[in-house]
Amino acid sequence: MRVFIVTVGRSYLTNLEKKFQEKLLEVCAKQMPERYKDYLENYMNLKAARDEDGLMEHLEKVCQTEKLFAYGDSAEISTLKSLCEANILNKKSDRVVFLHNKALAELCKKLEKELRRMGFEDVKSLECDYRIEDLDSFKDLWMKLRDLYKRYTNEKMEVAIVSTGGYKLITSLVYIFSLIYGVRAFYHHEGTEKVYDLPKLPVNWDYVSLVLQSARLMGLSRLTQAIFEAEDVNEIKKRIMYGEPVLERFPAGGYQDVLIKNLPTWQNLWIGDLIPETVEHSKSHSKRLLQRFDILLSSKMGERFFERLALQGEEKEKFLFYLYASAYLHDIGHTVFRAGTYDFSELPEVIREFHNVLTVWALENWKGLLGLNELGPDDLTAVKLVSLYHRKKMGLTHATHERSNKVSKSFGEKLLRTLIGWRDVPLVENEAFRKLDKSTQRIVLQVTALLKFLDELDVQADRVVDDNYMKVRLYRTKIESEHIIEKIDLSVLPEELKDLVQKIKSTLNHITLERIESLNGSSVQELSKRSKVHERVYEHLLQSNLDISSLPEYLKLVSKLVFKIVQFDHFRKHASVQAVIPLWDEAGLTVRIYTEHGNELLSNEAGIKDCKDEIEKQIDLLRKDQEFLRQSQEFADVDLLAFEFSDAKVEIVKGG
Repeated sequence: MRVFIVTVGRSYLTNLEKKFQEKLLEVCAKQMPERYKDYLENYMNLKAARDEDGLMEHLEKVCQTEKLFAYGDSAEISTLKSLCEANILNKKSDRVVFLHNKALAELCKKLEKELRRMGFEDVKSLECDYRIEDLDSFKDLWMKLRDLYKRYTNEKMEVAIVSTGGYKLITSLVYIFSLIYGVRAFYHHEGTEKVYDLPKLPVNWDYVSLVLQSARLMGLSRLTQAIFEAEDVNEIKKRIMYGEPVLERFPAGGYQDVLIKNLPTWQNLWIGDLIPETVEHSKSHSKRLLQRFDILLSSKMGERFFERLALQGEEKEKFLFYLYASAYLHDIGHTVFRAGTYDFSELPEVIREFHNVLTVWALENWKGLLGLNELGPDDLTAVKLVSLYHRKKMGLTHATHERSNKVSKSFGEKLLRTLIGWRDVPLVENEAFRKLDKSTQRIVLQVTALLKFLDELDVQADRVVDDNYMKVRLYRTKIESEHIIEKIDLSVLPEELKDLVQKIKSTLNHITLERIESLNGSSVQELSKRSKVHERVYEHLLQSNLDISSLPEYLKLVSKLVFKIVQFDHFRKHASVQAVIPLWDEAGLTVRIYTEHGNELLSNEAGIKDCKDEIEKQIDLLRKDQEFLRQSQEFADVDLLAFEFSDAKVEIVKGG
């Protein structure tokens, strides 16, 4: 059942007056009959006395006598009729509540009577104490709206507001209310047949700024005091936290309760990020992943998404929960400076390269903090698996799982086995995955594939926050790098590492905040590859059975230095991209990369092409996994993604 709260204004009376005035103008061209003189005299007297009830009664008699009257002249009735014709409002099952001030009480009685005559079965009225001459008095209207919203949502009723009737200020207030509380708002413009479903703006509140400015906002008037008091600010906070419509996709209870309880914590886990010199992996990253998922669902083919994946009911709920949970939790390994007895705080390269393994460790060992104790063991395992295998090198099948003789690969295998007790194998062969039931296995495969795809799309400029942040972050990295260089004893370095450090030092000497864009990290990266800095770290740790304390201090420092420097190009690559939008229609999936232009700091054609290549590579890897599954006996019927891989394409859209 739904409830439609309808604000009430003077349109009924105004339209009666118009009819009356039109008739007067018509007869004034002729000799005025005596009864019209009486009509006019009574009208002028009631108008001067500002007696709206008396004026309405007088005009009704005139219009009925002259056969001018119809209840359709009420904006409120006209809008409700249009909503019924559009199948939005149901006369039998929905409730209508007229919200009015004292001056319009008699009018509302007439409107209620007319609605019942039209077949509406549930009609009520509620009086508010607001007056147009007193702006502060509209506080009562806001509080009544809030009380009705709370009452009816607690009764599991969907709330909508019709703001056609009333002063223009009421329409504005209703729209603000609808944006804060997420309810639908309708408006019927006079002289048109269409009822407008006022859209939710694709913007969000800056909660920190709101809190900082709340005292000033509340001090402007009693009205703003009502809007920005604790209840409404908390509602704004909730809607910021659940900006990608999480709650709307889940039935009450169960997974929804887990999200409501824990998302505020999950969103702030990035506070402990140990590698801030990289592009951000915080709640904004998570939100962007889910926003792109929402874009897919809102595309022309979006309504077929779950049908294509054969998901409904409980399986659909599981899919959504695993996706939302892993979107927020898959990168928390960046905050793990100690896992078991291993201290990685001085090894940012290890944290970055194996943050997915550290994430799984955190999901098991921080269950209390993360609110995961209430999850069943299979659900927790599913989130762990999605988080571990979201990395490109961690394949779903043998077709894509990384196979190499790199020392970093051997180190990763040992770290995974030591910290988690799992082998480094494709997802379909993971021992924890094999213990799940077939339905959950299929969902884990599908969620992991989708997260891999969404994660690869998050390469646009706001991942470096903004131009100013990028400049300051890079300059800060320069300062930190110079500090590390001061601590390195060049006399103990092997020749290759000594050359590398001196090259970096020389490069940094020519960099100022104004010329930060001139730093080119690629030459440093090439030198670091030749000197095999990180490989030396991994080799030592493997030989010492992961004894980090035995790692030479100079090796820690040089590895840390190189890690910082190569981030310059990483920042520039992301800063080149304005937006990445996945669109899905009958022709297939199109990923559009919109590029920035006109900014020297953001100019990086090679970086843009690299982004395109990486997205295409990820799609191709998932295509290979899909083909491998088709040829297997166990998972031949599993569709990894809802769209066809053969129809997927990536485009670069320049400028704008």
